[in-house]
Amino acid sequence: MKLNNITILDCTLRDGGYYNNWDFEENFVTLYRDKINLLPIDYIEIGYRNLVHKDYRGKYFYCPLSILNQWSEFKDKLVLMLDEINTPIEEVEAMIQPCIGKVKMFRIATKPNRISQGIALAKKIKNAGFEVGLNIMYLSEWDQYDDFFNKLKGIEKHIDYLYMADSYGAVLPDYIVKMVKKLKSITSVKLGYHGHNNLEMGLINALKAIEHGVEIIDASITGMGRGAGNLKTELLLTYLAAEKLKEVNFEHIDALVNQFEVLQATYQWGNNLAYMVSGANSIPQKEVMNLITRRYYSIDNAIKYLGFKSENDTAKNSYPKLNTKKAKASILIIGGGPSTLKHLDAIKSFIQQNEGITLLFSSARHIASFTEFKDAFTILVGAEGKRLEENIIKGSFTNYCILPPPPHKITPYVPEELIGNCIELTDTIFSKENCDAHLAVTLQAVIELGGKEIFLIGFDGYTANELNEREAFFMQENQLIFDHFIKTQESIELKSLSPTTYKNIAISSIYALIK
Repeated sequence: MKLNNITILDCTLRDGGYYNNWDFEENFVTLYRDKINLLPIDYIEIGYRNLVHKDYRGKYFYCPLSILNQWSEFKDKLVLMLDEINTPIEEVEAMIQPCIGKVKMFRIATKPNRISQGIALAKKIKNAGFEVGLNIMYLSEWDQYDDFFNKLKGIEKHIDYLYMADSYGAVLPDYIVKMVKKLKSITSVKLGYHGHNNLEMGLINALKAIEHGVEIIDASITGMGRGAGNLKTELLLTYLAAEKLKEVNFEHIDALVNQFEVLQATYQWGNNLAYMVSGANSIPQKEVMNLITRRYYSIDNAIKYLGFKSENDTAKNSYPKLNTKKAKASILIIGGGPSTLKHLDAIKSFIQQNEGITLLFSSARHIASFTEFKDAFTILVGAEGKRLEENIIKGSFTNYCILPPPPHKITPYVPEELIGNCIELTDTIFSKENCDAHLAVTLQAVIELGGKEIFLIGFDGYTANELNEREAFFMQENQLIFDHFIKTQESIELKSLSPTTYKNIAISSIYALIK
């Protein structure tokens, strides 16, 4: 493989900010700044320039002047990114004007179907005296957009680098060659490549791009970046050093890698099976991870739902509707919070002293502690059936399994031996976005069971200092579901018998209700 010398852009802080909300510690940034300056890196992209967002974002999401001033010695290689769709053209001059003399280049992230808007932004930025990079996302789908390539004609007048951004980490070397040749037949602009590592193609795609005339390559330390991450800066430099194309002091690289590996242990960026599947099928990796981590669907059902397989076999079984004859007006809903085990003896006493109560498990997490109670109901959404398999003795399960109402977006995983125990709900009072959430299905079951007096155990919620991104999502979603239920089902009394951080729910004590 014959390679020419190559321009390298390190985007660690900008792309890595997706993991820590662009809130890098000062001592961390200081070491990064000191060491990256000693490596053969031509551009350093430290973050975004943005208008005000509703949610909290850290300093490198906005890069105010106080931050840019800390990077003053890098003014000849400093890069910021603008998200085209969130950057109104009438506001861009005010956004970039304070950066004159402090920033070398602005890069614009844009979608193929918004290429005209991206070019319009580029003209404004170029006229202000900055270098401009246009990062066009979704490289693997460029051929699907009509007239896309025609709009690139003459782009060299306004843009210094035209980037092929492989958003899905989906492309292979032959596709890189095809796209480079096509672009070079249209425009004389310098080409760049930003790859994601879903298919572990980060390095080979970059080298193939360089071989065929791409002039600038993105990379990040330890691959820190959204989803499966990027080409590793240290890997690219190691290869180029071996080819005598770059002079590299590996002590400086080692210091950087050691620092970022500490962060990686916390935030866990890098490849996994879900990212590999999303890359192979050009599907946003965020959608796959949301289904697996937020909805707890099995990866196989998640990929079927997102269209990774042509066959649609998510509806193999049909189930009878919920029969309410066995239900009573009083229902005890058992959640997966720690308070369920903390108050286990009291809960069992409560059930034994209230023979007319229906037992409904919103989660199978603690179900093994209640095997003496028969004819209960268990909610099965996502991959909850796998948890059920792990927590019950084979052949001993007599509960009814309640599934969301059909048609199922994704069929919940049902253990084979429990198919005969399954029943379906008939309706949902909740929005399409959360109708398959554990709590939404649980409260819909309450309605269809005819419940009037509802007790909750194990719905602890989270305190503010416990919240990570996933817990924050669940707290917000569950609160919305609770609020909607309380507002629309005024005849049903809802009360928690253990402490909860959810608002608007009446709280009592299970100990006040047992002898």
